Amino acid sequence: MNNTFLISFTITYIVLAILISSIMISNKKYSSKMSRNDFIIRYPKFLPFICLGCSLFCVFIIIFMSTIGYNETVNWWTLSIFIIITLLALIAMYATLRIKIIIKDNDIIYFPAFGKKRNLTFDDIASVKYLKQSVTCYNKDNKRIFNIDFALLGYELFLSRIKDKPLYTKNTKKGKS
Repeated sequence: MNNTFLISFTITYIVLAILISSIMISNKKYSSKMSRNDFIIRYPKFLPFICLGCSLFCVFIIIFMSTIGYNETVNWWTLSIFIIITLLALIAMYATLRIKIIIKDNDIIYFPAFGKKRNLTFDDIASVKYLKQSVTCYNKDNKRIFNIDFALLGYELFLSRIKDKPLYTKNTKKGKS
């Protein structure tokens, strides 16, 4: 394995650090403008660190394997598997940092994993589908707006806020949720 491979991994982690810092700065920007009734629905803060640890472990294995000579075929397949795991861990880390829903009074700001943020209101939610471990909100055109999993922090707060609204639920034919 040559030095260009290690340099490319280093550049990847520098770009990742810049992305993480920009996401953390945007989180502080929104949380500073919130009142008592406002809340953020997001993943727990330890999940990105688990993903980062997994990717760093895989990079360590890749560097270790590159210094020790193995059979060329075994080395190639093993390295490619660890590279794929590293990239998936980095994408998962980015997604757990980026995905969040900010609830401010009647306003909803949704940050998907990839794409632009969306500014919504509770009036945009026309129907709700309750599953065992998640809630899916739909607009008037019956298109999915967002999905909230039970593992997200703020899930119960959102359920209590949405139950106050008269919405059509997909689990029942009609009525309030």
